[in-house]
Amino acid sequence: MGLCTTNRLEGGTFTLYFQGTLTTCFEDTFLLPLFTWILILVLLALFAFARQKAFRISPDSYNSFDSPLGTPAHRKLGGGGTGRIKLANLGLAENGEVIPTSTKIKAKLGLGGTRMGGGKKKLSTTGPVKRRRIALGCMLFFLFVNIAVQTLIIARLSVSGRGVGLLPFLYIPLLLSGLSLFLRPHSYPITIISCVYFIVLAIVTGVKTRSLSVFQHAGFNLTVDQLKSYASYGYSDEILDNGVMAGIYGILMVLEIGLAFLDRRTK
Repeated sequence: MGLCTTNRLEGGTFTLYFQGTLTTCFEDTFLLPLFTWILILVLLALFAFARQKAFRISPDSYNSFDSPLGTPAHRKLGGGGTGRIKLANLGLAENGEVIPTSTKIKAKLGLGGTRMGGGKKKLSTTGPVKRRRIALGCMLFFLFVNIAVQTLIIARLSVSGRGVGLLPFLYIPLLLSGLSLFLRPHSYPITIISCVYFIVLAIVTGVKTRSLSVFQHAGFNLTVDQLKSYASYGYSDEILDNGVMAGIYGILMVLEIGLAFLDRRTK
């Protein structure tokens, strides 16, 4: 079995248009997977850029006067010049007390009720954290639903003998999106890329849904094999499945934006 079979009424693998409308085979084999490959290339380029930027950091910076890691113990605090050492970097409060490491980490993350340098600072992050957990749960739920519906479409196309194109590649960005949710802090470049990808997939899936609607009323003369194929998985069912997919992609985009906003609130 090829990418698409002649059981598709509008044409098989090498058919691009039918009556002025893109064929579902072209959409399943080229259009939908195209943006997945573009997403993978963009993420690889972003990863390579991040690694290159990290390697540009000179090892000499760890021995500089401004760096607390390279500061000898005999240098005096507040010794003047451009290399003034911050008390917080040395784990000292303004009154000379030693700040525990756990307290410093909590202060930098905005957690707990203490503040470096003495004093109390009441921070209420319960609301944003709780809302983020709800949004994260919704995101994971809709990703799971998306994968389930995509699996249903692939299975029904395969059983009907019409071919699945390159639809299995659509699992890759969904799995990457699920993994990115557990990065902390949230990466804004990945958020932007994910939002663009989800909205593009929503549009393309909407275009495919329209094509299916056009072909549903085209009045084809069906062969016996085509009749069996569309009896098991008709145009109406395929329109419903792809319409659900388009809506889920839109919801995922909104949730990505919401998570980015809540991540900023909980820093």
